[in-house]
Amino acid sequence: MGALRFLLATCVVIGHSSPIFGLAMMDAGMAVKTFFVISGFYMALILSSKYHTEKGGYWLFISNRFLRIFPGYYAILLISLAFYGLAAWKLHAPVDRLQYWVEALHLGCFSQLGLIALSQFTIFGLDVTPLFDFSAARGFFWTGMLGADAVRAWRFNFLPHCWSISVELIFYLLAPFVCLLRTRTLLLIIASVLAAHGVAFVLLPAPLFDAMTYHFAPFQFGFLILGVLCYRCFHEALLKREQLSYWWNIAGIVPFGLLIIFSQFVQTTASGILCIVLAFFAIPLLFRLTRRSSVDKFIGDLSYPMYLTHVFAKWVILAAMGVSRKDAAVVPGWLLLVATVALSVGIVLIVDYPIDKWRQARVARQTGRVPAATGATLTPS
Repeated sequence: MGALRFLLATCVVIGHSSPIFGLAMMDAGMAVKTFFVISGFYMALILSSKYHTEKGGYWLFISNRFLRIFPGYYAILLISLAFYGLAAWKLHAPVDRLQYWVEALHLGCFSQLGLIALSQFTIFGLDVTPLFDFSAARGFFWTGMLGADAVRAWRFNFLPHCWSISVELIFYLLAPFVCLLRTRTLLLIIASVLAAHGVAFVLLPAPLFDAMTYHFAPFQFGFLILGVLCYRCFHEALLKREQLSYWWNIAGIVPFGLLIIFSQFVQTTASGILCIVLAFFAIPLLFRLTRRSSVDKFIGDLSYPMYLTHVFAKWVILAAMGVSRKDAAVVPGWLLLVATVALSVGIVLIVDYPIDKWRQARVARQTGRVPAATGATLTPS
């Protein structure tokens, strides 16, 4: 499973840079949605096997999830703020995101900037910022409602790609209750999310519809709940079988891997649907095959730091190229991947693993035993 998470993180890196040796792989947005399915699967897994439901179990689960998310996030956020501060000092002027903050301050958008700052500190709300645009002449409005001089409001965020982490945090708060729901209730929720897409398509202007269905948390919950159903339908039955036909693994995993790697040749709506369908069947098979591999676990542990650090790594590479705006040049995909993996190894060893020992010890005190590490999507267990 770790190799899959690493591969999906690589898709995101390529999506924010350029193809590696001509290979673009899966669209970054679809890779994130696949991450959501894996996340739903893992939350159902650890809630059923790792966290007790008695008094204090909910707080232990939530606090351990937050301990997994926030330390790495804050480390990269502080480094990013320092990078922009140094860039402004060297150039004697605010650059890129800092320039937008200065313009909004001059316009008197204090409450909006306060909310944006709060969302970057708490992560909650980062999925809302992309629903707005900003103009130095008119301020903030719903996306698509300003002129050509407007910029997307996510340009105010120093880690704009972390909107998906906001989605995951909201799901963590709900997951202990969601995993108790009946299967038919979960199916009804997924159907409601699909219906909401249809209503939004009819009622909202195209730019706002695209932004809302791509970023806004309620429109992403269907993927996370699909992951819960994936665990419920397949995982327990698979684990009870000591052996599984070699051909079942090939049939369930290989088409999914090929679609991820060569997705650029079939970029259609149907390919996105096919990806989620294949993920539904491949995820439990992959987990069963790799759950005891320490190498696979380490590879998977890099996925969350890769997601956090790749945009910062891109800024550094562009600065070294003498570019002051990140959209003014294309970073070679292979170079960004190498830099991102190097940074991620450092984050894993210096930040993630020491804190993870504390997290596992907290669970051990409740259960009376040391739990087996399970891993997770962007965020290991």
